[in-house]
Amino acid sequence: MMSLTYLMQNIEMDLGYKFTDLEISHEEIVSLIRMRTLPEYSKYFPYEERIIINVNTDKVPGYVNRFFLKSENEIININRIIGNSNNGISDYIEGTPNPVMNYGGSNMIARQTYADLASVANPTTYEYFHPNMIEFTPSYNNVGTFIIAANVVHPEHLGTIPTNMQEHFIRLALLDVKSSLYLMRSRFANLQTTFGNLELFIDDLSSARDERNELIERMKLSSFKSAHRKKIWIG
Repeated sequence: MMSLTYLMQNIEMDLGYKFTDLEISHEEIVSLIRMRTLPEYSKYFPYEERIIINVNTDKVPGYVNRFFLKSENEIININRIIGNSNNGISDYIEGTPNPVMNYGGSNMIARQTYADLASVANPTTYEYFHPNMIEFTPSYNNVGTFIIAANVVHPEHLGTIPTNMQEHFIRLALLDVKSSLYLMRSRFANLQTTFGNLELFIDDLSSARDERNELIERMKLSSFKSAHRKKIWIG
């Protein structure tokens, strides 16, 4: 499982940390990963978190249909809405007909009646308000809880990074650190010391920004193949 310690060990080995003092501290590298790498990676391969909304306790003051989304992670967007617990089924997608619970189970006439009624009813829609609110239309006045499947930035412990995507994340983090080091070292081709010229090895760092852009383009293309990504079928 990915961890911050494992990531730092990989970055430091690739930068030759044991043999060269870096201009950037351990804490600064961690801060850079939090500020740049995690949000960028999460754009294309977010962590899906299920957030529970209580329609009584999570309501935004002054609104009847807007609720707070309580999450410790930064929310990117809403993936889907899952129905409330008062419907008798704790995990079905909002808007999906449920004739088994409401209209006689296997009775085909009842199923068709339900489908006809659903086709003329106003659909339930929602709008996300950054950073942590969601608004339903029409409003929900009943008592209950809803589950929101939200795409969020991966937590800083990195334990949610999938095993098959760890190499991409490590590569992106390394390129972010290299880009930062290049900006520092590019001011001098070498340093004059009493022992002669001290090479700063900036050639390997100079291409980091271009390599980062190429990696991000590959991640964009790969994100379309994600199993969690919403797909639109046109028949």
